[in-house]
Amino acid sequence: MTRKRIVLVNALVVSLIAGCAYALLTDAEKWPFSPYPMYSYIDGDPSVSRLELVGVPDDSFSGETRLSIMKQFKPWDDARLMKSLRRFLEGPGGNAAVSKALGELLDVYEAGRSTGRHDGVRLRGLRLYRLTWRNVGPRTFRAGSPDKRELVGQFQRAASFSPTRVPDGLPSPMGLF
Repeated sequence: MTRKRIVLVNALVVSLIAGCAYALLTDAEKWPFSPYPMYSYIDGDPSVSRLELVGVPDDSFSGETRLSIMKQFKPWDDARLMKSLRRFLEGPGGNAAVSKALGELLDVYEAGRSTGRHDGVRLRGLRLYRLTWRNVGPRTFRAGSPDKRELVGQFQRAASFSPTRVPDGLPSPMGLF
């Protein structure tokens, strides 16, 4: 190899190493260099949690009904809706913001039910739970029942409430998307 080619290859290798070092030291992702955040720390708490949205039927004071986000809150899907609700929980005014969003989601649910977009039961409220599974590992995970079920938000109307407005189309509750 010529001396010029050796210098060029060495400069390329040094610039690649420098770019990777910069990404790791600044914890910034500058394409094509990445600190690979998924692998850059060890999680000391082996637990998994997720949010679950349930409905409170109008004819029941204590029961809850499972909801199908894909069917009853079209066009939203479970992952995006739960991510948005999680942002509200972690943001300023967490519980108040979640309660307001759940109220608007209840309007969307009832609008879909009254217009025949889905066949869900009439609801007077929505509850948001955080489900947590502890000691999660390759051999210890039980997907069936969570170790902890914590109520993190709710919205309920009086039992005799009937909505006075039906949203046109499907509005985005509080700008969730």
